[in-house]
Amino acid sequence: MMDRISNLSGTAFDKAYIKAMVRDHKKVGKAFAQDGKVWRRPRNNNGRNFT
Repeated sequence: MMDRISNLSGTAFDKAYIKAMVRDHKKVGKAFAQDGKVWRRPRNNNGRNFT
């Protein structure tokens, strides 16, 4: 990715950079969503969530 956008400048660079950041953000969001299905907040002895 960096090689591809390093040759760009101005608006073309901005658009390519933002597109790449959004794509990566979505990947991370999916990973956290999958992780959230497996990991749960720990509970104390009273059955309430820790805060």
